[in-house]
Amino acid sequence: MPRPPPPLSTPVFILVPGASQSPAHYDLLMHLLLTRGHPVYSAILPSTGPGNAKNVTAQVDAEYVREHMLLPILDTEGHDVVMVMHSYRCFEETRGKKATEYVDHRGREMNKKADTNSPQKRYPRQRRRIRTRQKRSRSSGKKTSVLGQIYIASLLVKGGDGGNIVDALGGLLPPHITPDEPSGILTCADPGPPLYSDVTPIVFQNAIVNSTLCPSYASWHSPCPRASWDQESFKGKIAFIRTLNDTGIPLQFQDMFMQNTGEEWIVKDMNTGHSPQLGQPERVCDVLIELARGFGGV
Repeated sequence: MPRPPPPLSTPVFILVPGASQSPAHYDLLMHLLLTRGHPVYSAILPSTGPGNAKNVTAQVDAEYVREHMLLPILDTEGHDVVMVMHSYRCFEETRGKKATEYVDHRGREMNKKADTNSPQKRYPRQRRRIRTRQKRSRSSGKKTSVLGQIYIASLLVKGGDGGNIVDALGGLLPPHITPDEPSGILTCADPGPPLYSDVTPIVFQNAIVNSTLCPSYASWHSPCPRASWDQESFKGKIAFIRTLNDTGIPLQFQDMFMQNTGEEWIVKDMNTGHSPQLGQPERVCDVLIELARGFGGV
């Protein structure tokens, strides 16, 4: 909910979970950010979870992030944003889409055309309240934008060419992932070693493993939407956190993906496995704040 801004306002960190993780896997990190005065938001992706994941594509995930995580914070709530993506990437570009005026365009007008699936259409009673907030934002000169993008051990796939994540990995899934095409999901016999090898104590690791969900088969085998990290507006505002002891996405693959982008990245290293937000949440918190400060948001 919007409220009078503090003397020094800070952006909202939007945390996009990995393919088999939910906001529960980021609670420690989000708690630390909140206690240090930094607002956060996260949500489970449509492709995550055995009950509803079947046939959910990468495009659906990307649209969900844009429509239900990014734009509500930028426009309804009126806050700047720092995007944080872990492992599975699903933040697409917005050129040529209705969200063009939202991403890193300071001083832009609010989109005046409400989508048929927007909260304004689905919940008519809330329409007047949302419009009032938008009018306040415009009348007060409030300008919001995506300040930067941070990727944690991520699959940096440019997308937009019909290729999918598996294609970018050379046509093979990582060895710990087993496809179950009839069920429409990807499975992992034991997520502990590849994803949470350094998460301690063991009782905590076991709970985290049992909280891990199956992603959809289609999310890894459908065309990737065009990424946005190579847009001119994000020059100097893209960062990559390398997880040096990662066996889920080993370091050499992380470096390969970064190099293949042809972009200049701000690189931070962590001596962790694939999920540093669980192994070293304090360190991740420090790095996120440091990077956001460099983006001009803290």
